[in-house]
Amino acid sequence: MIPSNASHGSLVFCWFLYLMGAISLEFQYEWQKPNPHWICVNRGVVCSVVLYLLLIPTAILIWTKRKEYWKEGILLVLSCIVALVAGQLFVMIVYPELSAPDLAAVRERKYHHIYPPDTVFYEKFSEDIEMEIKTNSNGFRSRYNPEDFREHSTRVAVLGDSFTFGLGVERDQTFSAVLESMIENELETDAAVLNCGIVSYSPLLESILYEGIVEKYRPNYTLLFLDATDFSDDVRYLSQAIVDEGEMVFEIGGNEQFQYWGFVIESFLEPTLVKPILFPIRKFFVMVGLVEPHRDFNLYDTKVVIDGEPNHKRFFIYYFSQEKLRPYFEQTYSHIERIYRHAQSIGSEFALIVTPRYHHWNLNECPENWESHQYTGFEPYQFEYLDFFDKKSRESPFPILNLLPAFQETDRFPLVFVNDPHWNAEGHQLVGEKTFEFMKETYFSGP
Repeated sequence: MIPSNASHGSLVFCWFLYLMGAISLEFQYEWQKPNPHWICVNRGVVCSVVLYLLLIPTAILIWTKRKEYWKEGILLVLSCIVALVAGQLFVMIVYPELSAPDLAAVRERKYHHIYPPDTVFYEKFSEDIEMEIKTNSNGFRSRYNPEDFREHSTRVAVLGDSFTFGLGVERDQTFSAVLESMIENELETDAAVLNCGIVSYSPLLESILYEGIVEKYRPNYTLLFLDATDFSDDVRYLSQAIVDEGEMVFEIGGNEQFQYWGFVIESFLEPTLVKPILFPIRKFFVMVGLVEPHRDFNLYDTKVVIDGEPNHKRFFIYYFSQEKLRPYFEQTYSHIERIYRHAQSIGSEFALIVTPRYHHWNLNECPENWESHQYTGFEPYQFEYLDFFDKKSRESPFPILNLLPAFQETDRFPLVFVNDPHWNAEGHQLVGEKTFEFMKETYFSGP
């Protein structure tokens, strides 16, 4: 069947709708996390089916009109290439921040995931917060490389997850920067604070990171910041780990190389053409065993068994008594002890700093919290992990600071974002100040 001229316009219009729809689904998937709509979750299938339905009549049209309109066809192809190149140049000149990739970690066999080194990211944290993120030679959000860091007399390494990393604030607004400034100015000493925070990290991964990379910086002080998600993250990462030649590794995914091909390819061609075209081909290769299936390490894919019943909540520690949670608390504490022992072996003082979430001190802090489906702030045991570490502090060989009283006593407001529980610049300022006071009293008070 030869397509009529009247159908050509409809076909072009369908292509336009498809391209806009595919891009929209890609963005909606990111906006709707952690519970995206079904069509967004399965956008690969949807886009692939629609694309191939469009390709068939398009291929017929091109074949039947190849002799009559071959010049126009070549002109069309060249025009598309010129338009794409021009679009990329336009973005690079007018919107250079869009030329940088979105913040993304790469899969790593030893460290599970880590940021690529010496990379500049552009992160749109919310509707009104945009920031540039630069990594050092080890993928840390820090201006120090090992050689630079070791030149300072007072060297502090801070470990943690996205709160330590500083999602939503600039690098000089993080509590790491605040702490460094206070040590230098108030103690009049040469200081450097290394921000080793990585989004979604936990004590298990931090212990591996510390022994593999952080120790090369030779910090003389090591601070680990513990978050309420660390217990479920430890459970999940342990379930993904295997032992290979006596070493714990994360086989699934292996090592990945970071690649970024520019705004036009990454934000337009890849979601609309490249991925949908390759989707059925990749599926076939997976079925015959020639390609490893893609594994998406979902942050909310946690499974613990309490009272014989499986629980999949990332914040499961809010729903059970300390007695039932003790195995998970002790498991995370053992990873913290591992970091402490290694810090001792390289001559570094170690301390644990336990952090609360906004609902522990003021439910008015985050009225539009995107994570509210996971907790309401009225859970019966949401203070249990804080209490556990308060008790541990009486017998622990290293100092433990609970930051909850500091948040409860301050009159600063707000300390987190309107729609996200991460600390804003004011929250980081408070954490930096209280951490300095703790370090001054613990380490710098002198005889």
